[in-house]
Amino acid sequence: MKLLGELAEIVEQIESELDLHLTDEDFADGQDEIVHIFLHESCHAALSNRVPWIHDVTDEQHTAVDEILARLLEDHMSSLLGLPAHTPEQHVHELGMYPVRITVEQYEHLRTGWQQRYGPDKDLEGMATYTLNYLLPDEEKGDCV
Repeated sequence: MKLLGELAEIVEQIESELDLHLTDEDFADGQDEIVHIFLHESCHAALSNRVPWIHDVTDEQHTAVDEILARLLEDHMSSLLGLPAHTPEQHVHELGMYPVRITVEQYEHLRTGWQQRYGPDKDLEGMATYTLNYLLPDEEKGDCV
């Protein structure tokens, strides 16, 4: 994967430029955040791959579906990997900055749908369609959904 090579290249360049050797201990204060961000961005990449129509909807629809599903998938993967996860309240707070209008109750409803129906089948596209129709039921979605 080119991305992993680029990350290693960054470390190598810093080490060369400053004539030092970095270890995991040097990243101790930021390691959890680096892993969390990488997991989150990997979830966005998975969504882009498994939900091809996500780029064909309006910006508002794209942002809502992409950001919500990335967090649902992130929580699932965090659990599998034994990593800490955000609470629904933390996710809703973050989503509000995009701005994605969603309540904790709505997020919980979508999380339950993911855990009980779509997640076990690894059906990201089905969950994306469900999320879009649940949050934005009256909006025109075009032929892509």
